[in-house]
Amino acid sequence: MSALFLPPGRWLGFGVAAVSVAAVSGQNLIVDGGLVKG
Repeated sequence: MSALFLPPGRWLGFGVAAVSVAAVSGQNLIVDGGLVKG
């Protein structure tokens, strides 16, 4: 994979997508681990 040759827009889009996935995953972990198990 030639990730180093991606244009800045691709890096920005990937970063936003990664942050979004991390946020959703974090919320799911909090709900599953915190609220469900009490």
